[in-house]
Amino acid sequence: MRPYLACLLAPILLLSTSGSYKSADPREAVRAVLDSIAADLVANNRPSLVARYDKRGVILLGNWGLKAYRFDSLPTQVYGAGWSPPVRFAWRNVTIEALSARSAVVYAQFIWHSAERDSSVNSYTGVFLHDGKRWRVRSEHESPDADFAKRFLCPKDTVKR
Repeated sequence: MRPYLACLLAPILLLSTSGSYKSADPREAVRAVLDSIAADLVANNRPSLVARYDKRGVILLGNWGLKAYRFDSLPTQVYGAGWSPPVRFAWRNVTIEALSARSAVVYAQFIWHSAERDSSVNSYTGVFLHDGKRWRVRSEHESPDADFAKRFLCPKDTVKR
């Protein structure tokens, strides 16, 4: 009788211990995070934006350089007084590559509409990790389109004569 019971229980035990995070497709969960980031950006929900980053911190890269931030510095260093939310924000051309059940890379563009100036199209690459509870951003790379970058980085060259 014992071997029969073991044969019945083995599949149940294997399925119940296969990991705490299960998802049919991690890309769907990461896409949901992107959609909520878009909503939080426009709503200027800084605490929610900060909470989306990896607790170990984040590495940000863009035309302004490369910088590593501790998680506890994000409210002031990234989303502090110098940061302004967009009036509209939209993801575009999103491709999510699931590297494993707990890691994914996002390749996308986003359109950032600000109150002070026209919109800008930006390239985006993000590394997302699942920490056992939720997907978090570990690294981001953002670069604006060439025209915006030139206006931002070389304002004297864009003055019309």
